[in-house]
Amino acid sequence: MRPWARHPLDSRPWSLSAARRASSSVIVKLFEGRKGRPKQLTFTNLIPVLTQLARGFPDPLGPRCREISAILADCQFLDLHVDQLRQYSNAAEQRLGDHGENFGAVATRLGDEGVLAPWLDELLPTPVTAVKPYRTDLGEVLFGIEHPGGIHLSARSLSDGTLRFAALATALLAGDRPRLLLLEEIENGLHPARLRVLVELLLATQGQGQVIATTHSPAFLSLWPHALHDHILIVTRGDDGTTVLPLCWRRNSASRSTGVLLTLGVAVHRGACRLAKPWLPRGAAVGWSHAWRPLDGRQPPPHGGAGGSATRVGTG
Repeated sequence: MRPWARHPLDSRPWSLSAARRASSSVIVKLFEGRKGRPKQLTFTNLIPVLTQLARGFPDPLGPRCREISAILADCQFLDLHVDQLRQYSNAAEQRLGDHGENFGAVATRLGDEGVLAPWLDELLPTPVTAVKPYRTDLGEVLFGIEHPGGIHLSARSLSDGTLRFAALATALLAGDRPRLLLLEEIENGLHPARLRVLVELLLATQGQGQVIATTHSPAFLSLWPHALHDHILIVTRGDDGTTVLPLCWRRNSASRSTGVLLTLGVAVHRGACRLAKPWLPRGAAVGWSHAWRPLDGRQPPPHGGAGGSATRVGTG
C-alpha cells in the first residue's frame, strides 16, 4: 500500500468523500511491484485489516501478516507513572504493568538474580550494593536499594529519575519481556550526564526483542555509535505530510521536526521492496523525495533505485 494512495487507511482521511468515510467497508489498494493497475481489496471495518489479511491471504503476504499480528499481540506501551512505582505490589506478580504496576515484585526478582543492581550502581553517584526491597506480612514488596554501610532507601526516598531508570531497566532485563516494547520520551527524568548509562543498557539488551522509543534529546542521540544511525529515524512534518528518514540523512528544505524514533532489534524481516534498508519493514512502500540528500553530498537515486534518500513510508 503506497502512502499517497487515497484509501481509508490514508493518514489524511479528510481526502476521502463523506460516503467513503461513513462506509462499513475498508478499501485497500495492494501494490505488488508489477506494472499495471493495483489490486483493490475490500475488507470489513469491524476487524483490523491486518487480521483479515493474516487469515485469508496466500503466500507470501499472508505469513508475513500473521507474523506481524503475533508481534503486535505481544506488544506493550510502557507509560511509567512515578507514583505507581512507589507503591507496594504482590510479590507473586511476574510482569511489569503498562504504568509501572508490579514494579516492586519484578525488580525484586531481578535483584535476587543480581542483574539489576549493577546498572543502578552505574547510574548513581553513590555505590549500590544490592536491590533490597521492603516486605510486609501480606506478601507485598516495595522497591528499595542498599548502599555501603547498610544504608537502605525505599522507592519513596528515591528521585523520580532513579525510579524511572530502574523501571526501564526492569522492563528491558526481564526474561519474559514483550516481543515489542514501546517507550515514549525515553530520556525523561534522567540527567544529561547519565544518559550514557541508558544507551549502554539499551545496547546490552538489544538482542532480546524489538524496542521502539521516541526522544527529543540531542544529547541522547549524540551518544549512539555511528554504526547504529540507520536505526535512528528523524520524523518531520511538512505541508505534504509526515516524512521519516534515518539520522544519516538530512533535509535541504525547511520542515518542522516532530521527534526522533529509535528502533532496536528486528521485529520481522529486513529490507523493503527494492530498497534495502534495515529500518523499513518488508512490504513497506517507499516514495522518493529529492528534497533529501545524504550527508556526504551524493544525490538520491531515481524512483525504485537501491540506497539513497528516504521519505514517507506506508506498510502493506
